[in-house]
Amino acid sequence: MVAPAQFDVCRVAEPGRSEQKPRLAVVLQHDILSDLSTRVVAPLIDAEEVGFDKRRVMPIVAIAGGEYAIAVHLSAAVPTRALGEPIASIVGDQAAIKNALDLLYLGF
Repeated sequence: MVAPAQFDVCRVAEPGRSEQKPRLAVVLQHDILSDLSTRVVAPLIDAEEVGFDKRRVMPIVAIAGGEYAIAVHLSAAVPTRALGEPIASIVGDQAAIKNALDLLYLGF
């Protein structure tokens, strides 16, 4: 298996969760820390669940024809083994993601 890189979108294995609606997450952790056994990720949620006023902290991205919000405020470390193969890369959205992280951690 290829280790996921920063800004890769992966399925997250969750025991008991239906494969019909897999949980997706984006890897936030920089590749320089790829030797760690965990990755810091943020879950993706349906963009329709996010009010316009929250989109700065939850940027909207397009993946496989759908729109998702990156819930950076729900970021967590997960074991690398829990991440499936990358299904997309949203490296083109890195400015919006970094702005959301700045807002979350630094307040601007």
